[in-house]
Amino acid sequence: MKWNLSRLINTKKYDRILAPFFFVILPGTALHGYMEYLNTGVSQYFFRDVINVLILIMGIVLLNFSLISKKQLIVISLYTIRLAIDYTFIIAYFDPNFAFEYNFIHVQMIFATVIFAAGTLIHSKHLFVLNTINIIFIVVCALTYGVDYSIWRFVFCGVLVSGGGFIAYAGKKFVQSLFKKIKAANILIERQNAELKKMNASKDQLFRIIGHDLKTPFHQLNLLVELITESKDENERQQYANLIKESATKGSELLEDLLDWGKQNMDTAQVSLEETSIAKVVDKTFEFFKVKSGVKEIKLINELPENIKLKISPSMMETVFRNLIGNAIKFSHPKSKIIVKCSIKNNYVDISVEDRGVGISSDQLKILLSEDQVISTSGTANEQGTGYGLGIVKKLVEKQMGSLSINSELKKGTKVILTFPMVA
Repeated sequence: MKWNLSRLINTKKYDRILAPFFFVILPGTALHGYMEYLNTGVSQYFFRDVINVLILIMGIVLLNFSLISKKQLIVISLYTIRLAIDYTFIIAYFDPNFAFEYNFIHVQMIFATVIFAAGTLIHSKHLFVLNTINIIFIVVCALTYGVDYSIWRFVFCGVLVSGGGFIAYAGKKFVQSLFKKIKAANILIERQNAELKKMNASKDQLFRIIGHDLKTPFHQLNLLVELITESKDENERQQYANLIKESATKGSELLEDLLDWGKQNMDTAQVSLEETSIAKVVDKTFEFFKVKSGVKEIKLINELPENIKLKISPSMMETVFRNLIGNAIKFSHPKSKIIVKCSIKNNYVDISVEDRGVGISSDQLKILLSEDQVISTSGTANEQGTGYGLGIVKKLVEKQMGSLSINSELKKGTKVILTFPMVA
C-alpha cells in the first residue's frame, strides 16, 4: 500500500470533515501538549497529549489505507480527547495541590470544542453520548470537589457546553435542509428549462409545418391568378375563377385544421386517435394537390381499399400525407405517376407512397430524417420548399403508434412506407 497524504489534504477542494481535523483537532491537541510541557514539564498531562497525538496520527494512517472512514477518524479523535482528559482528571483528584476550579473550567472549554465538533461533523448519537459523559463528569465533580461551590456554576457549565453542541447540530441540520431545498430547486429549474426547450422546439416544428402546408394553396392561388389574367376565353376564365374560390376555401379549411391541431403540444399532449378510412385521407390530400399536380401533369393514383381503417389522428395524418405527396410531386418528373397502395402482413398495414422521381442518396436521407438538421432542395421544376423534413413526419407517425421507413435510389425514385397496426 502506498502512502498518499495529498489524497487526504486536497488544497483545491474544501473537505468539511478533514479540514477541522487537520487545522483544529490535531494542531490543537499538539499545542495543548506543548502548553502542558511549559507549565508542568514532562508530566502525566504532557504524556496524555503525546499519546493523544500518536493516536490521531495512527488514525490518519488507517484512513490513508481506507481501513476507517473520515467520520470514524473524527469519532476516534473526539472520544480519545474526552477519555484522556477524564483519566488524568481522576488521577489529579488525589493530588493535594490540585487546582480544581482552574482545571474544571479548562476541561469544559476543551470539551465545548469537542461537543461543537460532534454536533457539526458526526452522527447525532455521538453528540448525545459525549454530552452524557460530560453531564456525568459535572455531577461527579459537583458531589466531590465541588461541594464548596454553588451548584448553579455546574448547571451553567453543563447548559453552556451541551447547548453549544445542540446548537451546532441544529445549525448543521438547517444547512443540510437548505442545501437539499437548493438542490431540489436546481433540479426543478433544470427540468423546467428542458421542458421549455422542448416546447420551443415543438413550436418551431409547428411553424414549419404550418408554413409548409399553407405554401401550397397560396402558390396555387398565385398560379391561377396568372392564368386567369393571361386567358382571353370567358369560359376558361370562369373555370379558373371557380378554381381560385375552391383553392381559397381549401386554404381556409387547412388553416383552421392546423390551428386546431396546433393547440395540442406535439411532445406532451395525448394524441386523440380514432378509426378512420385511410383512403379518404389520401383522397383529401390528392384533392388538395389537384392544381399543383396538374401543372406538372402528374397522375395521382390511390389504390387503397375503402374498407381499410386505421386508428389515427385524421388531422395529423393529413399533415403527414401533405408532406409526402407534396415532396413526391416536387421531385417527380412531369407526366409521371405517384401511387399510394397498401399491403397487409402479420396484423400490420404497410401504406406506401411511391414515385419514379429523382430519388434520395443515403447521406441525404440521414439528414432528412433528422429533426435537428433541415435542408431544402429544388424540385424537378425548380420548386422551392421549407425543408422541414421527414424527421418531423416520422415523429408525427410515431405519435400515432406507427413507424416510417424509406427505400430510395438516385434517378429511380422513392418509396415511403408507413406501418400501422390493424384495427381489431
